[in-house]
Amino acid sequence: MTSFQKVTAILRVKMLADVERQLDQHGVSGITVTMVKGFGEWHPDRHFGYTKILDRLVRHVRIEVFVEADKADAVIDVIAKAASTGQTGDGIIAVLPVTQFVHIRNHAEQTHEPPMDGKPTERSSS
Repeated sequence: MTSFQKVTAILRVKMLADVERQLDQHGVSGITVTMVKGFGEWHPDRHFGYTKILDRLVRHVRIEVFVEADKADAVIDVIAKAASTGQTGDGIIAVLPVTQFVHIRNHAEQTHEPPMDGKPTERSSS
């Protein structure tokens, strides 16, 4: 079985459509998108004088992509190029190992190559 990685990117809301389009063009078959708020290295109180924590939270989107480990670098490159404005606050990308990848529908573990019948390998219930 091939190992998977989860690529998570937090980026500007206005860049989502470009990132989604580029991922689709590069064969990424699925993503999860969540609206988030937060601040990191760049936050508004350093630049605009906000004092309340709620004023500091900047709207962004979080994209999560599960890919085979050998494809993670390509996904990172696609996201970074499509999301970059060249300005502070463009966002971040993190990669985490995935120890298991199971389809809820049939409790089957995903492998890198589908079996001949096209169904994921079923997990034992032990």
